[in-house]
Amino acid sequence: PEISGTWSLEARVVARFAPAVRLVATASAGRAQSGGDPAQEPAEYAGGTARLMVDRLTIDGELFLDSWGPEAWYREFQITFPVQAKLGASWAFGKPSLMDAANRFGFELHYRSFGPGAPAEQTASGTIDWRAEARAWVNFSL
Repeated sequence: PEISGTWSLEARVVARFAPAVRLVATASAGRAQSGGDPAQEPAEYAGGTARLMVDRLTIDGELFLDSWGPEAWYREFQITFPVQAKLGASWAFGKPSLMDAANRFGFELHYRSFGPGAPAEQTASGTIDWRAEARAWVNFSL
């Protein structure tokens, strides 16, 4: 069958409010078709990302609704998640640079819920309807 009724809308904002305060934000929404099985219904999705940089502090956030997972194979198999969210913060302990992420430490919190497009995981103790993950990291440049 032919693919029809698909569309996408994307936006990006880059702003510098002061010499040490910068913002980069993206938003996207649409109705897109899986590449793996064209007979499946197109998925409707919405979401966005934001990064606020204040001097050496960077705060990142993402929120996606009914969207594919981060890897390409999620789209091939039409696996969509009702809610995917990420919140993170990092601190640079060297000269700040948009081109170099070296000499930073930070943390990230990730959340993903499962639904009709992404079946819940089955375990010995029952069904898992969501998953959360916390990460801490350090980057050094030598």
